Amino acid sequence: METTISYNPATGEKIGETPLNTVEELNKAVQKAKIAQQKWAQLSFNDRRDMILKMRDYIIENAERFSEVISKDAGKTILMHFPPRLCPLFWQLIIMPKMPKGC
Repeated sequence: METTISYNPATGEKIGETPLNTVEELNKAVQKAKIAQQKWAQLSFNDRRDMILKMRDYIIENAERFSEVISKDAGKTILMHFPPRLCPLFWQLIIMPKMPKGC
């Protein structure tokens, strides 16, 4: 099985590896997505809202882990990759609690 390897461009460190998908696998994924969209469209507003809020909670709970991977993939520090004016929620949840008092 062929894979794609991701490296941190700043350090050359290998940060991950994923299998390459075939065209057939891609087409199957597109078909599954079309079916999922039809099911999503049939849900009530409240059900869709509840699912989106669960996804939001998952993203917030894992924001630090996600930001570390994104930063490594870009070869930047977390602070360079997520400036406060563009990502105020990230700063409020992740960066500010780690800063020494009085900063």
